[in-house]
This record gives sequence, structure tokens and C-alpha cells, in this order.
Amino acid sequence: MRLLGLFLALGMSGCIMLTANVGVPSPPIAWRLVEDDLEQGRVLVLEPDARPWRVEVRLSRERATAGEIVEAEVWLPEAEGRHRIEASPNRPDVSILGPREFEVDGQERVRIRFTCASVGRGGILVVVKE
Repeated sequence: MRLLGLFLALGMSGCIMLTANVGVPSPPIAWRLVEDDLEQGRVLVLEPDARPWRVEVRLSRERATAGEIVEAEVWLPEAEGRHRIEASPNRPDVSILGPREFEVDGQERVRIRFTCASVGRGGILVVVKE
């Protein structure tokens, strides 16, 4: 699988979430791991992947207290084909409730529920894979 190098950290400041569409620009250069035939034989190399990926997120509530459940709706605008979205906590006391991996087709939307056990910045990290 090729990691498209797009990460989105959704943070909570004191477990505070803002309800808004969040557009995240793609990183300056995304890389993918590919096989290549060289004089020395078959090797794995990194090559630039210029496809622009954008993740959009809509959160279920403006503010959340410690222990309150927040739902993030995640989708890839302008995406075509099948992709895998993976979510993980961005710190140890954040828990994802339900599935962490999703197969999406095009601009299909998925919902990721999570909670933060303590006060402070906490959220999820979203990774898009192909």
C-alpha cells in the first residue's frame, strides 16, 4: 500500500471542538514506495506522488468536556476510486469508539466517534492510504 502522507490532527483544547468544515491542504510533497529495476537488481524506492489530497472533517459539537463523545464526519472531496482511511488517537487518553479503518469509494463519508478521558488537547489523526 502506498501511504499518501496526508495527516490531519483534530485537536481539543480542554476537550473543546469547533463545529466547522475543515479543509486541510495536501503536504508539499507526498511520497510513495515502489519497486524499481536497477543494475543492482530489484529495489524499493521512494518517488514523489504529486496527487493533491484533501481531507474534510465536520465535527458533531462545538465544545466537548472530558468523557463526552464527539463524532467526526470525514471525506475526501474530489477523490475517485477506492481508498482506505485509518484513524488513530493523537494521545494515549483519547479513545476511538468503533471502527478505526474504513474503505471508501470516491467521496463517500465515514463517521468516526471518539472521546477524551482528560482535559487538554486531544483528538484523532487521520491517514489516507491507497
